[in-house]
Amino acid sequence: MGHSWQIGRIRGIPIRVHWSFAALVVLVVVLVGGAGMSTVLAALGWLALLFGSVVLHELGHSLVARRRGLAVHDIVLLPIGGVSEIPDLTRSSEDELAIAAAGPLTSAGLALVLGVLGALTGAALWPPSLLTGSILVRVAWMNVVLAGFNLLPALPMDGGRVLRAWLSRHHGDQWATAVAVRVATMLSAAMIVLGLFVDIWLVLIGIFVLLGAQGESRMSKLKGALGNWTVSDLAVRPPYAILDTVPIGEVFVRYPPFPGPSIPIEGPSGYVGMVSHDALMSAPPHALAGSVAEHVPLLDPKAPLYPTALEAFNAARRNVLPVGSAGHVQGLITAADVEAFLQRAAPARR
Repeated sequence: MGHSWQIGRIRGIPIRVHWSFAALVVLVVVLVGGAGMSTVLAALGWLALLFGSVVLHELGHSLVARRRGLAVHDIVLLPIGGVSEIPDLTRSSEDELAIAAAGPLTSAGLALVLGVLGALTGAALWPPSLLTGSILVRVAWMNVVLAGFNLLPALPMDGGRVLRAWLSRHHGDQWATAVAVRVATMLSAAMIVLGLFVDIWLVLIGIFVLLGAQGESRMSKLKGALGNWTVSDLAVRPPYAILDTVPIGEVFVRYPPFPGPSIPIEGPSGYVGMVSHDALMSAPPHALAGSVAEHVPLLDPKAPLYPTALEAFNAARRNVLPVGSAGHVQGLITAADVEAFLQRAAPARR
């Protein structure tokens, strides 16, 4: 997710904080600043415990996703919670169900452990409280709330994903997404209206749910439009590849006019990387072509256009990606071709 900073790594998964998180810290300081430094520190400590619980919740999602063979880019902390960036989350209803359920189960398990530890130390477990009493019990109840709130059946929250995954088993992904989006829209509207009278944070969460549900709807339609198309269906064979040992000053003499924004560079062992026309023009003439190559991972020709190709374009932030296997370029795929294909496919789906 853009505009975020890494603050750590757990089990190889980067933990990032979105820039907007700073606004939450400032808000907490402003709200309790008049009560003295000890109160400010206590409030910030409580915030740290809350988001520590959020990280563990998201780790539950991420570790189950990894166990099922899915990639996990990172975990990003936002003022209203956390997000595990798992590109291929909707690959199957079984995967989505298991991954979605893992977060609330992690929070519930943490609540149980902390509650037992609190009881062993003689702390009162009832009545529930998030602000007073034993810190163990307070964090335990915090995780109960975290688990319960995330189980609301509203996409993109965990409960909404569980609902969609269950419906997908019987009615198909697009129908299930449409129903889950309608439920999420109604719940988000209720949150926003209630939040106007109760708590502004509920309004923000309602807006987040509404925007997330609309995003899930767009992705479902996109997946339907792309169907079973693969990367190889849109890849075109590059007119040539530049040898990595050719001096840059000779590239424009030995090769035909540059065919596009980027062209592959190959060496004795195969693919080396991609180079742009601008990179060649700005490099010293005596440098070898291989020295200015930017390594861009090869896209598997058999990979689906959705989500693999689209994720690759987003991650690389390039308009041209190489396609191939076993270290050899077989073709190129462009973002323009994918976009044009989508424009043709969408009316056909309708």
